[in-house]
Amino acid sequence: MSPSKVLAFALTASVLTLAAFVGAQTAGILTINGIAVPSEQIELLRVMRGAQPASARTETALKEELVRRTAIEAAAISTGFDKRPNIRAQLALQRQTTLIHEYLKDWLIRNPVTRTELRQAYNLAMDAQRDKTEYHLRHILVKTHAEARDIIEKIANGAHFDDLAKALSSDGKAQDNVELGWALLEDYVEPFAEAVAQLPVGATSSTPVKTKFGYHVILNMEVRPFAPPDFEQFAETEEARKLLRKLQRKKLTDYLDQLEKSAVITHAVITQISK
Repeated sequence: MSPSKVLAFALTASVLTLAAFVGAQTAGILTINGIAVPSEQIELLRVMRGAQPASARTETALKEELVRRTAIEAAAISTGFDKRPNIRAQLALQRQTTLIHEYLKDWLIRNPVTRTELRQAYNLAMDAQRDKTEYHLRHILVKTHAEARDIIEKIANGAHFDDLAKALSSDGKAQDNVELGWALLEDYVEPFAEAVAQLPVGATSSTPVKTKFGYHVILNMEVRPFAPPDFEQFAETEEARKLLRKLQRKKLTDYLDQLEKSAVITHAVITQISK
């Protein structure tokens, strides 16, 4: 029988098999052409397709796809297609990729970053920051150099920074959008950070500061030595989640390095004999 006929036969048989799905599902078993389909495979396909289990329409579509996939797979196997070297290599690589991904995901679950490890990493990070200075800033952000220059001149002539900020800032209409709060210089882009470092307390920048966001007029409200937050407060922040992900990557990298170092590698030498 030719490959095309095999495929046609398999697809025809699969359509007939679809009619038997209701009874099979009632018994909790799904078979296609006598091949049992594991429930895990069905659920995985459902997730891949974003199907909702509660919808009869999506469930029918899911079953139809399972029939189609299984029938085509059977046709490919019946012709020996899966035995071709390039196909075997692809299947082996796909299997390996899936195995690696799922194994490492499971490894991370079984080897989580502990609260103690997170606290130790937090303490090290805070120790490195203790000699730094925090700045309490406000700024007005506008689109052009001329607008920023005009704001600076108005402030020099007695205008109030907050009044100008409400009226002119393109960073938002509300007062809160002008307030930058407390932060380290490293939290800001250059040359914003460089301008702040040279700005005395209570002073406003004398020239517009250009960044990728636009032109800034900066007011340095006050400065203070860096005050690290309490660990329990820190643990609930996005920064803590970033640190946690960093520690997870480090733990996984160390494990992978250990596996690579313990691997026994041999190289086969193939000698070509000319006739």
